[in-house]
Amino acid sequence: MERRYYGIVVVDETARPRGSRALVEFPEAPGCQTFVEPTEEVTEVAREALQGWLEAHEEGGRELPEPSVTPPEVPEGAYLISVAVEVPD
Repeated sequence: MERRYYGIVVVDETARPRGSRALVEFPEAPGCQTFVEPTEEVTEVAREALQGWLEAHEEGGRELPEPSVTPPEVPEGAYLISVAVEVPD
């Protein structure tokens, strides 16, 4: 297994109404999005969502996207973090 680090964009919690969910987007994984409840850990939920997307992508016979070396564009009211996932060699 190989460890890869993907950038994820998270809507800033301070921009959301109290108690609402945060949207997590994965620029290198088109169509992959998830929501994080206020009581959940962003990186853990993001890792699970991305890992599932990558597995489905690979099972569908598609090549896995490489993490970008250029940070994705981050809209106002959001922030960027990275998440590590394991992918087959």
